[in-house]
Amino acid sequence: MKAAIFGAGQGGNALINLISSDYEIVACFDNNPSKWGSIVLGLTVIQPDKLLDYNPEIIWTGSLNADAAIDMENQIRDLGFDGIIKHASDFKTKYDLRLAELRLIGSEIRKRKVAGAIAELGVYQGEFARELNQNFSDRKLYLFDTFDGFQSEDIVSERGLSKAKAGDFSDTSEATILSHMPFPGQVEILKGRFPETIPDLEIRYALVSLDADLYEPTRHGLDYFYPRLSSGGVILIHDYNSTQFPGVKRAVDEYLSKHSLYLIPLCDFHGTAMLIKP
Repeated sequence: MKAAIFGAGQGGNALINLISSDYEIVACFDNNPSKWGSIVLGLTVIQPDKLLDYNPEIIWTGSLNADAAIDMENQIRDLGFDGIIKHASDFKTKYDLRLAELRLIGSEIRKRKVAGAIAELGVYQGEFARELNQNFSDRKLYLFDTFDGFQSEDIVSERGLSKAKAGDFSDTSEATILSHMPFPGQVEILKGRFPETIPDLEIRYALVSLDADLYEPTRHGLDYFYPRLSSGGVILIHDYNSTQFPGVKRAVDEYLSKHSLYLIPLCDFHGTAMLIKP
């Protein structure tokens, strides 16, 4: 069956890898003119009004926002397509690939008795931190965040990489985070701009969620956390394959090249990659 992807962003990229080989993906189209003619995983991105030239039988929308997906469906119908339309957002509401990855990695860490604490850099409202706390209830969880959004000092290094602005993601607080934690007694919050909030204690880590979004804190995060990982420890790098925050990939690739390391990309809707300490 011939299929097309609407959306050349992060969700669309993930769909191209997730969709069964029973489908022949014939086109990827996007509303953003700056993407037309670019290559996404072997597909040339086209403008929407060229879609029907490829005769798809099914179209997948790549937005993870349900309201945006409906808008995209309406646009597709207005173009004259009367075939099947499916949404990445529907998949995401039923299956949480990122959580599945965490559970499997957690199982391996416990089975192999990898010592150390758990940490997250870039907590926002604490959704993933809650899962870290739930899955590692017997371990200390260190949460690093400004709780005041992106900092202007980091935005300076971000120019030309993303559209991030100082204060983005500031709608959070320490109280909000702690209210989400199933085992709050295991949680230590380190508020402020990283790496200024690094504790004086010498801490070993078994698992780190690196979700800083921006180049500068991602670079500092790798400099701090990787040397302190226990053997067999894991850093989960959120947004490594992100189209929204390409500074993450730049920081990670520079670190990998400098230290002759390799990572494993994971197939979720967050562009996650995994770095394992030998």
